[in-house]
Amino acid sequence: MSTTGYKKQISEIVSEIERLIEQGDYPQALAELRDADGKIGLNLYDSVLFLEVKGRILNLMGDYKNALETAEEAYQRARHESDNELIARIQTQTAKAYLALGETEFARREYRDVIAAHRRSGNLTGLIDTLNRLAQISFIGGDFKEAVRLLNEALEYARKQGLSDRVASLTGNLGQISSMLGDFNQAVKYITISIQKNTELNRVHNLCRACLSLAYAELRLSNFDSARKSLKKAFGLIEKHNLTREYGIYHEYLAELEFELGNHDEALAQIKKALDYALGLSDASAMISQSLRLKAEIEMKLNRLEDARLSASRAFEMAEKIGEKLESGAACRVLAELSSVKGDKQAASDLIHRAIDMVQKSGARFDLSQAYIAAYRIFKGNLAESQHYLRLARELYTAMELDFNLNRAPQVDRNGQRDYEVSTPDGRIIKIVSSNRNIQAIMRAVDSIKDADIPILIGGETGTGKDQLAKFIHYSSIRRTEKFISVNCAAIPPELAESELFGHVKGAYTNATETKDGLIAAAAGGTLFLNEIGELPPAIQAKLLGALENKKVLRIGDHLPREVDFRLICATNRDLEEDVENGLFRQDLYFRIAVMTFELPPLAQRGNDIFELIIHFLCEKGFEIPDKNQLFTPEVKDRIQSYDWPGNIRELKNEINLLALSYPGDTEEVISKLVEKLSAEVNQFKIDKNSGLAEQISTFERNRILEALAQADYVIRKAATILKMPEATLRSKIKRHNIVIA
Repeated sequence: MSTTGYKKQISEIVSEIERLIEQGDYPQALAELRDADGKIGLNLYDSVLFLEVKGRILNLMGDYKNALETAEEAYQRARHESDNELIARIQTQTAKAYLALGETEFARREYRDVIAAHRRSGNLTGLIDTLNRLAQISFIGGDFKEAVRLLNEALEYARKQGLSDRVASLTGNLGQISSMLGDFNQAVKYITISIQKNTELNRVHNLCRACLSLAYAELRLSNFDSARKSLKKAFGLIEKHNLTREYGIYHEYLAELEFELGNHDEALAQIKKALDYALGLSDASAMISQSLRLKAEIEMKLNRLEDARLSASRAFEMAEKIGEKLESGAACRVLAELSSVKGDKQAASDLIHRAIDMVQKSGARFDLSQAYIAAYRIFKGNLAESQHYLRLARELYTAMELDFNLNRAPQVDRNGQRDYEVSTPDGRIIKIVSSNRNIQAIMRAVDSIKDADIPILIGGETGTGKDQLAKFIHYSSIRRTEKFISVNCAAIPPELAESELFGHVKGAYTNATETKDGLIAAAAGGTLFLNEIGELPPAIQAKLLGALENKKVLRIGDHLPREVDFRLICATNRDLEEDVENGLFRQDLYFRIAVMTFELPPLAQRGNDIFELIIHFLCEKGFEIPDKNQLFTPEVKDRIQSYDWPGNIRELKNEINLLALSYPGDTEEVISKLVEKLSAEVNQFKIDKNSGLAEQISTFERNRILEALAQADYVIRKAATILKMPEATLRSKIKRHNIVIA
């Protein structure tokens, strides 16, 4: 075969392999390469091309040792060639492997050579990528300021060149650094951009990492439900695309989540999985040192002090070996705490001062706050010194806009409910009452992100208070003086949805007799709340995505879009992740709206909140409440809590309002009649097993219809959808069962 024929065939094979790499199918790409290598007799120069691609695939698959050997072999063959760009690509794979194996200085040296090569050749894309990787090395070394400088330089090049994929990657990395610096709101903003752009570009590797970074930021904001959802998204990508390195990060973050929640045994199981993956990739890496340090913290909580000491010592040695300054300080902190537990005060004092010094240099505020808290505990015998460190920790938490809590696991407020209250400009009070741990965690997260233009998705059953939470977020934010536009997407007929949301110009269609601004434009400057967003037709989902990305709205019949500044909050009682999998909801829109998610629990799972809410609703009606203990006897509590509350808070409020009208001012009678009514409802839902089969089926059917109606807020069309039956059939059954709908 001629040289031209060789090059053409090689070009075709490499193009196919690179297509597989883009799709994330690394095992198949490697198989194709090996198959081609066995069939074609390649000359020396051509072998270099294949070795470079092979090294790239091995790095992506996490086989760093073989990637390094392959890249070094390629460099030896290519170093006398004049193709500087090929040599730069080979050195890039060498540096990647060195970095993953913990040889950060070797990686830094290789990347600096690559930057020089790219500057000479004018390869801006290569220059951007290499600046990004050098930033990663500075990040590992704890030099966050230098990392930010390098990333911003790369981002400037990327934006000038219009390289969306690089912007996506760089903003994700800036988000990660913002988290390390304790600026979690800024982190979420950066990561939101990264998730949006990586979703558009189908860059699964970067999208997965962005989801993991978001989970970390949400952990710090104590939004544990949302963090778990972000981890779930990442895990779906990991499984589908076999992202080996991300498996370890996923288990590490999941371990941290379980640790924060106080589930120490589960946290230990997850961190062991993370270590297994990390040790399978290399003998020395940042992932290993981080996992070992977290393992030590978990073991310390489980009172396995010797195991904790061994883990922390190994973490410190590993971090020192690879030059990971921040992690060295974190491991040193754990060793100080262990020394304190053992009673070695001098060692504890020396270690904690050393830890604080190391962490301070990095500027990582959250890690520094943990070191200050450790110092507070270590120096408890010295009131002045311990209070000094406690004050420093509090100041850092305030600066990071985090809720200060000396206990890592979230605590249940056992002294009664917390009232979260905000007023509207016209004097109305928006109030959320709860002693529930999950609700209180949500409210802490809300306080942290209330002023950020981060899209929020609120999940939960009908009647759990999604609209109330959305109003609370708006009226506690800097947008509180502007409009709060609430849209029930389920109530808009599909054929009118576009006009209602986006507006139309006069004459755009037959009945368009005048120009109308849509509801999105009406929310300018304020908040747009899209309730039941899962009910939007697919075509409107696509147009909404465009409006969110560009903050511009195009009316029907108009030619030029208009800019609209609004904050988006969405709510749904559907499983949107399942809808995405079934093709009922756009994945790109889901990733765009579900940046920060809050899942409101059903009323039946909120314990004593039921009684606090009863008192709250009675007080709203002007009732005077006597001693709660006399009002809610153990028997009354049991009767109220035995009911399932299918309509949740909305059902409870309606019941209290009706009874308050019937028995004005008589609190005891209201509670008595409520218990009586609920007992009747519970008995009504019971199936008499001694009755005939037909009667049992009829009772079950009636109960199921009542449940669906409660879930659908008594909208028959929605209840029919829940029950998967025609609306006419449901209306017939409602009539047959004598179900009254007000």
